[in-house]
Amino acid sequence: MFLDFFVDGKALRTWIQEWEDADRQPDETSLLTPARPEWAVQQIDRLLGRIPHQHWNRAWLLFCSACWTEDCGGVTADLRKEKGLVHWSGIGWDDSLTDETYRIETALDFVFDAQQYEQTLLDARARFTRRKRSG
Repeated sequence: MFLDFFVDGKALRTWIQEWEDADRQPDETSLLTPARPEWAVQQIDRLLGRIPHQHWNRAWLLFCSACWTEDCGGVTADLRKEKGLVHWSGIGWDDSLTDETYRIETALDFVFDAQQYEQTLLDARARFTRRKRSG
């Protein structure tokens, strides 16, 4: 089981399916899983800016569902914080072998209230941290 990112009431994977006019959602998944709480905390910390992103300063949102790493590729975004807002822009497909991003041309930019964004991620982080200690 993995948690998905929801924006405006819709899963990120659904957004990608619509943007790419695909028959189904991509298989890629977040690392937000109770099976590996340490990975969930790491992904959250990267999205909060507490630790650097894996490759080329792009935020990894979804990873290969088979290996759970960026090696096989996944969905990334440029993440920036400014004036009380957090922006996910330039959403596209990346892998760790090249520095080229295949941007989804029809992808929207997502803008979040920074306080709500951080609180949501911190709440999720606390849940995974408790699970990590008790597991």
